[in-house]
Order: sequence, then structure tokens, then C-alpha cells
Amino acid sequence: MGPARKLTYSKGMSFGFPGRWAMVCAIATVSGAAIAQEPPPQKLKVAIIDLSEDPAADKLRDQLYHEILNHRALTSTDNLQYDAMLKGRFLDEDELPLKEAITRRNEADSEDALYHFANAETAVNNGLQDLLVVTPAKAAPIAADLAFDYGQAEQYQQRKQAAAWFQFAHRLDPKRKLDPVKIDPDILAGYDKAVAMKPVTRQLTVRGSGRVWIDGIEYGDAMGTFAVDDGYHLVQLAGPERTVKGRVALVQKDEEVAIDPAPALPEVLVARARLALRQAPADSLSRAAPMKRLAELLDVHDAVLIWKSPDGKLLVQTWQDHAPGFSALREYSEDEPAGPILDPLAPPAPPKLEIHDTFKPPPFVPPPVVETEPPWYQKRWVQASVAGGVIAAVIGGIVWARHTGNVTIGPNAQWQGMMQ
Repeated sequence: MGPARKLTYSKGMSFGFPGRWAMVCAIATVSGAAIAQEPPPQKLKVAIIDLSEDPAADKLRDQLYHEILNHRALTSTDNLQYDAMLKGRFLDEDELPLKEAITRRNEADSEDALYHFANAETAVNNGLQDLLVVTPAKAAPIAADLAFDYGQAEQYQQRKQAAAWFQFAHRLDPKRKLDPVKIDPDILAGYDKAVAMKPVTRQLTVRGSGRVWIDGIEYGDAMGTFAVDDGYHLVQLAGPERTVKGRVALVQKDEEVAIDPAPALPEVLVARARLALRQAPADSLSRAAPMKRLAELLDVHDAVLIWKSPDGKLLVQTWQDHAPGFSALREYSEDEPAGPILDPLAPPAPPKLEIHDTFKPPPFVPPPVVETEPPWYQKRWVQASVAGGVIAAVIGGIVWARHTGNVTIGPNAQWQGMMQ
């Protein structure tokens, strides 16, 4: 048998199969982790805005939302409060308080007719409180009716305050004409006398935020100081970012009126912007500003608008915050699918990956085998020489022991004998 051979790797050559595959696995693991941690593409939010107030639009909205929920690139506004303001009836902030004020006016009329003056004055005060939060231009005519009812109650009781209330009614409604057939002559005479009086001009300072309205007329920005007649005034603050709020002020000298802030709720701002868009002239240029305002409130860059034609047909168009902006209006048929309406808003689908684009590990190449000379102590002739020397030493020891007469092997065994 020839000398033993050992397989080794020469210095500076490839580290072979285990090392190479360890690196491949590490690269694959890091690449896989990077791919797994990469966030999915963000979907574009789309607002579905009904500007028709037509129940038929609800069905189209539902279909569009169903398409968006399953769309690869689009999603909804994900705000239920905002979404509720984008459909159905337009919000009328004045509806309830104005209705209450009209009810109080009717009560005051009835109580005056029955000579229940205290009840009439109570109804007037309650009605004026309702009107403080109503749009100034809508509040003024009803406030004038209430002020006149209060003046009647005071006149019937022959009180001096009747003139101040009649003047208040006249400021709120300068075009008011009294019917001598329906109005008591004493009331008619007291009203005409009060209106003919020459008022004293006072300075009224209004503190707060928004636009100042006095007796249904817009005066300017708050804070500001304005010249007014002495007497009662309906002072209100209004503005696109706040709710209407006000006070009934009696001005007898230079006065100051402070009205607390009343910022509008975000969903109310959305409802106002939707109404402004609906009321804009029917051309893209006029609708651009209210549409941009509504989109900013909704935090969207894309929208589908549902309109109604003069003949009652539903019309649809899309909008984007970049060119082309508004698409052309087109009639929508209930038989057509809703999905294609969204197509202009969706970005193109990403290309599909081909198989050759995927990662493939490099082919395995076994390392070369190199024969090396074994060390000198492993060579057979060295091992044979050492073994022969050991054997010779043992035999020599035995012979020498016999000559002396004692041979001891181990700690306890002993051979004894004498050589003759």
C-alpha cells in the first residue's frame, strides 16, 4: 500500500462549496427581507361627490364605492363624517333655528292679538335668540317682524320703549309697509312717529373674528369700529371658517360688543364647500376654485362628480388636481357598469415580471483536489525504525535482568532467578 494521501485546499484558491453556498444564502435572505419590508404602493384617494340631490345618484355612488374597495390603485376618503356630507341633501345650517324663530314670531303675533303682552315679549326674546346663529341676510326680515311685535306690546302698554323697538324693526327692514286695514291706528301712529325721529350717531366697536354684520348689513372685518344709530341692533359675526354668532345690543353711547369665537366643524366646512361647488356657474373655470377648496378639505387629488341635467338625467365627470382637471360631462346610463368611470383616475398597471428577471443562484463548481506530501513522522520507514528500536530496547532489558537475577514488570509482579 502506498503512502497515505490527504486532500487539502491550496492557499489563495476558492473556499469551495460550503463557503460559496453560505454567501448565496445570505444574499438571498437579505434580498428577501428587503423585498418583504418594502411597503406596497400607496393607493390614490378618490372622493365621490353627489351634486344632484337625486336619489338615483345613491345607487351610482354605491357602485363606485364597490369598485374602489376592490381596485388595485384607488381607495375611498376613509372619513365617514366627510362622506356623509358629500351626498343627499345639501346642509342648511339655518333651517332649524330659522324655523324656530318663525314659530316664535307666530306666537308673538297671536299673543299680541289676545293682549297677552308679557307672553308676546317672551316669544320675541326667544325668537331673537334663535336668529343669532342664522345667516344675517336671512335673519334680518324675521328679526324685524319680532321687533315690531315687541313694539306693539310696549305701545299697547303705553311704554316709552315702544319707539326703540319700532326703530329697530325699521332698521332691520327699511322697506316695511304697514297695512292700515290690518294694523291698529294707535300702533300705526306710534310706528310712523318713531321712524321719523332723528337718531343720534354712536360708535360701535365689535371684537371677535370674521365679518361684521349689523342689522343684516355687512360692515367689514372684526375687530372694527362702526358708526350706528343709537338704539337696538342685531350684531353678528359670520365667515367661511366659523359659524354665525351674535348679540342684540342696546347702543346708548359709544359701545363695545365682544362675540366669542365659533370655528365651524370640519364636516360643516366640507358641506359648505360642496354647496359652493354646486352653486358655481356651469363652466370649468368658475368651478375650479370651489373644487380645489373641497379637495383640500377632503385631502384628495382625484374625484368623481355626479351632476343632474335640466331634464333630470344623471351626468358624471372626473376631476384631477393636474391637467386636464375636469373631464367633459357625459350622461350616465343606469345599464352601464360604473368601473370605467374610474379608469381616467387610475395610474397604469405596473409591468409583469418575467421569469428571467428572478434571482438564480450561480452553478456549483467543485474545487480542485491537490495532493500534498505527508509529514515526516507519518512516513512508513520512520514509523518502522522507531518500532524496531523499541523492540530491541525491550529484549536488551530482559537479557540484562537475567544476568542480575531479577526481572520486575509493573509495581507488584516480580520474576526471580539466577543465571548460571
